Amino acid sequence: MAVCYHGIPELLRELNESGRALAVVTSETSALANYALEMFGIRDYFDPLVTSDDVLKRKPDPEGIHLVLRNMRLGPNECMLIGDSTDITAGREAGLLTGAATWGSETWGNAKSANPDYLFSAVEELSVFFSITQTASCGRR
Repeated sequence: MAVCYHGIPELLRELNESGRALAVVTSETSALANYALEMFGIRDYFDPLVTSDDVLKRKPDPEGIHLVLRNMRLGPNECMLIGDSTDITAGREAGLLTGAATWGSETWGNAKSANPDYLFSAVEELSVFFSITQTASCGRR
């Protein structure tokens, strides 16, 4: 079941308005991922959207992240991945800065144990982090 946590749409809007490029790498199918993102009104914030339909190996393999980097013409040092433990493992393998989203259910293990670079226990912490790093090149268009 897809969940859009309180504050996420506002955070995505702020990041988009600040010029940051946003992408999704998910193990869901394209149909399901698009449906969920559209249902929450946040699909337009993400380009590219890489799903299980686009890769041979799902996360924690970094194939999907490498595809995003190629599509966006960015290097690993220009991006940050936010997610759960599976995401963190894939992001670290791809050489990205990583942030564990520790709110909500830990469906795919303990994100802290994946050794992320940052821990975020609330959406608001993520918002503050990105407002502080607004001058950084992390994911900027």
